[in-house]
Amino acid sequence: MKSFQQILLGCLEIPLFMRKGVERFPGDKKSAILSFLVPLGLLIPLSFMAQVNPDLATQSTIQSFVRFLELFVLTSVLFYTISYFCIQALDRGGEYFRFISGLNWLNLSFFLINLPFLILVYYHIYSFAEMQNLLIFLTLFAVVCNAFFTTYILRINWMLATSLSIMSLLIEDSIQKAIMAI
Repeated sequence: MKSFQQILLGCLEIPLFMRKGVERFPGDKKSAILSFLVPLGLLIPLSFMAQVNPDLATQSTIQSFVRFLELFVLTSVLFYTISYFCIQALDRGGEYFRFISGLNWLNLSFFLINLPFLILVYYHIYSFAEMQNLLIFLTLFAVVCNAFFTTYILRINWMLATSLSIMSLLIEDSIQKAIMAI
């Protein structure tokens, strides 16, 4: 298993578009399963920060946590299932667990990149409406970083990797809308 320091270095290098970062994530099944603890652990602070979004401001922290947990589980199951079949079709199955591990760990990078802006809104220095365009840009930045990671981990064309990355965003958005409708 890769050392924690190597994994964190990979989390720093991918948003800087450094190819070396791709190799820093472990590629075994156990590490891939354990990597789900990273996004699960981030659900707690995200539940507190959800209050900055006017659509979620009426929900308690526990309600936000449950919704985010549902969103994470459903999105992960659907995305990684579809990704599995795509990766198998590309004959890159050997990198599937590294793909999972890397994408889960990269959630930490994107959380830390978004955190200063979420804090500014949380403490009412800026309104959510004022920061919304920046947060949308940061979401697109995360999609680009995921596509970069996918391109080099699977050694595939960048357009196909971008499609997989956008698919992740579309799955999450569709499930989020379905959950909010309930």
